[in-house]
Amino acid sequence: MVTVMQSKISFLSGTSEQPLLDAGYQNVFDIASISRAAFVQSVPTLSAKEARTVYRQARQRAENLKSLYRAWQLRQEPVINGLTKLNAQSNLSVLKDALVENIGGDGDFSDLMNRASQYADAASIQSLFSPGRYATALYKVAKDLHKSDSSLHIDNRRADLKDLILSETTMNKEVTSLDILLDVLQKGSKDIAELSSAFFPMTLPYDDHLSQIDSALSAQARTLNGVWNTLTDTTAQAVSEQSDQANTRKLFAAQDDNKDTFFAGETFYFKAVGFSGQPMVYLSQYTSGSGIVGAQLIAGNPDQAAAAIVAPLQLTWSMAKQCYYLGAPDGTKMGDGNVLTGCFLRGNSPTNPDQNGIFAQVANKSGSTQPLSSFHLPVTLERSEDKDKYYLKTEQGYITVDSSGQSNWKNALVINGTKDNGLLLTFCSDSSGTPTNPDDVIPPAINDIPSPPARETLSLTPVSYQLMTNPAPTEDDITNHYGLGSSGLRDTASSASALTTALNSIETFCEKTRINFNQLMDLTAQQSYSQSSVDAKAASRYVRFGETAATRVNVYGAAYLNSTLAAAADGQYLWIQTDGKSLNFTDDTVVALAGRAEKLVRLSSQTGLSLKNWTG
Repeated sequence: MVTVMQSKISFLSGTSEQPLLDAGYQNVFDIASISRAAFVQSVPTLSAKEARTVYRQARQRAENLKSLYRAWQLRQEPVINGLTKLNAQSNLSVLKDALVENIGGDGDFSDLMNRASQYADAASIQSLFSPGRYATALYKVAKDLHKSDSSLHIDNRRADLKDLILSETTMNKEVTSLDILLDVLQKGSKDIAELSSAFFPMTLPYDDHLSQIDSALSAQARTLNGVWNTLTDTTAQAVSEQSDQANTRKLFAAQDDNKDTFFAGETFYFKAVGFSGQPMVYLSQYTSGSGIVGAQLIAGNPDQAAAAIVAPLQLTWSMAKQCYYLGAPDGTKMGDGNVLTGCFLRGNSPTNPDQNGIFAQVANKSGSTQPLSSFHLPVTLERSEDKDKYYLKTEQGYITVDSSGQSNWKNALVINGTKDNGLLLTFCSDSSGTPTNPDDVIPPAINDIPSPPARETLSLTPVSYQLMTNPAPTEDDITNHYGLGSSGLRDTASSASALTTALNSIETFCEKTRINFNQLMDLTAQQSYSQSSVDAKAASRYVRFGETAATRVNVYGAAYLNSTLAAAADGQYLWIQTDGKSLNFTDDTVVALAGRAEKLVRLSSQTGLSLKNWTG
């Protein structure tokens, strides 16, 4: 008969096992199978205290043996052995030896009871049968369960155990799971603050400060939205008072039928640190004709033109267009006495200043005092690797320097350069080039001051909110956000081409975004992948009420995703190819499409809503 009483753990000091044998108990499972009250009554020769102690420790012993046996059984399962990630070893000798040692014997209770009173108490750290000794034995077994380089190895999962000092204090002190978790995680290689600016995996960024604020407010039955609502009236009043002060940012509404609202920042100056000699940016060559009044932007004043001045500049935020416009402050006076009002960046011709072209000019049209979306160019500030320097980007390209071929403004700024020759600029507080903090002069915008209600509703951190509202992601952004930096993409000659190759693999795309194939179908909204997007005429899975033909994906289903593409770009809309294994990114579309796809995936993850809810 197999018995489990041949245990190496002692329970009672000076107590014979005969009362248990007389009561008919053969092993600890016999004791554990009945209630404590029934057991106490069945051994009248033992005191109630002794009987309760035997019962409690017999049950513990039975549970330990069952756990050990279950562990041994699981490691014999073919399915478990087939999971290479678990690195299970079915023939593990240490587990087998422990099982043989603890199960089996001659059926007596000699090892269940303490052999003599001179032995240390079983609860003492000095005892070979103490919980501390048991923990040591478990640790020894656990060390051999996985290879040392496996992430599941006990020293990798619980790095604190190998340094734990066994003592009466540590053995008896209760430690919560949360304390252990914090102790292990906080010793990691990454500072938790770094997670606030990390974008991969797409569950990041994580803002610890925001989480602590939310927790503190939650404990008081409050929310950030509630606090914001309480402060709204005070904030509105403060903005109203500041708008009347001469040296503060200006809020002004558009005139006539234009319903846009603009926020103007403080006056600043640009130093062209990326140009020879690092000159200031100047205004020169005042022109007026065909209802257009303006002046050219140039790097320095090499011709010593008398009318040229160091350009005072101002950024203005459009609420309707959600973009910045670069202009000169109203009342800017040129060296020849001419005054500029309502002038913002556009591109003009060097020979016909009132005609469109590539040379950077600040101008107004028909006496307008505000940016005109049909005439002026929105600009985007793009940080360089040196965080204090910026590129200025328009819809046509980067601001750079080229020769105008004209006198008085030779080193002209142009609006269609590439990033490779883009002009690096720094913000200055005065015409002599004193550096200033851009945050002090750039007007408030949704990119920098996210709406608290919207941010909280979407469960976004301030940094992730900025990512969501960034209208122009770069190749480096996509490489970083999709976790492709370790793939050597940054070292390739054409990172757009490398991005296309990497993300066109559905396996890679789904791995990086953590969505499955069905969710990818929801993202593209295509009717099926049995046809190419051209053959299917970009048909979505949706049909407009009253119609029979499927609506195009760029009209409904994936309208936002494909909104940067032309209305008839059937072959360019994001589409699962007929092989079911690849997508159709191209070098020209990968940044825009992957950038918008990323935003939809992040919103779906943060809000718990399916991609169907976000892709209409």
